[in-house]
Amino acid sequence: MVLMVVPANSRAAAVALSRLFSGIVSTPSAQLIGVITDAIRGDSELPYDRYHAYQMGLIFTSAVMIAVFFCNLVTIVYFPKDCKAAEEWEKEEEVTENEHFPLIRNEQ
Repeated sequence: MVLMVVPANSRAAAVALSRLFSGIVSTPSAQLIGVITDAIRGDSELPYDRYHAYQMGLIFTSAVMIAVFFCNLVTIVYFPKDCKAAEEWEKEEEVTENEHFPLIRNEQ
């Protein structure tokens, strides 16, 4: 989807930035589960409390994954419709794109 909204001469940079951002967001997932588990467990050192807190942490992160799934599903359904509407709007308005404007400027 990134490739459809970025000018042709900036697509490589757009894909690289997209992958960088998704890597930064997904890297600390194990630490987030640990923080959630510690917050639920509190100061208790009982094995049952530790196990229960770990279960709740995993359930919470699974719920977030399910929410993200539904957001992606909505995007998959509406994105083609939006692209068609944008193409029709461009035809009506005769919008010209500036393909020579780079996404990342190289100022040296």
